[in-house]
Amino acid sequence: MRRKIAANSSGRRAVLACALCLSTMAAAPLRFSVPEGRVQNEFFREGPVAAHVVLRSGALPRILVAFPAGNSGAALWLEAHGALEWTPVRALQPAEEAAPGGTLRGVSFEVESAAGSVTIRRALVGSVRTLRGFEDTGRVPAGVEIAPRRVGGTLVWERRRLDGAAGYRLAVELLDGDILGGGAEPLMLAAAPGSKLRLRITALTGDEPLAPLAEGELVTDAAAADPRLRQASSS
Repeated sequence: MRRKIAANSSGRRAVLACALCLSTMAAAPLRFSVPEGRVQNEFFREGPVAAHVVLRSGALPRILVAFPAGNSGAALWLEAHGALEWTPVRALQPAEEAAPGGTLRGVSFEVESAAGSVTIRRALVGSVRTLRGFEDTGRVPAGVEIAPRRVGGTLVWERRRLDGAAGYRLAVELLDGDILGGGAEPLMLAAAPGSKLRLRITALTGDEPLAPLAEGELVTDAAAADPRLRQASSS
């Protein structure tokens, strides 16, 4: 995170303290899992990136990534041909790309399922409020939905913010198989014969990252000793 350094010495000290805080957090990344029935929650923080990855299994699986930065995110809604069960998230790591209007930051990870193929119902990038609205009502605000761009075995949904700043990007790479359909036909991610469905997901936002708060800044030593609750409070 870049901040302008004020002309006075107190401003410089404040900026240096902020930089030291971010450097410390970068050296101690945070990652933990919270399974809830057929939903996997992965919390991740490293450097300027903080993200909450949500995998939902079942006949209508979903992959969602939410960022505290700008309360933004990306989501992919699917339809499985039978019951789909995601394996735990793998290779979760921070990702960063230069883009017109700024820098996009987020995460990249891999997911896998024994399901042979899935149909893409919808993909959205933008505010978490928009993603939640579609999940609850099935409606999408005008100007938000975009068509994917295909680059080899990868589908990319990306758009700029209305103010021209770097916006949002979702890339779904099929690691072993074919992307079928397109045009008037729904897109389908089909695994190679005899193989599992394997995807690499990259979700990015151009919103300004937030300075993280350490556990000790939020709870006292007398707080509940539940490690999961303590981790959640500082994620």
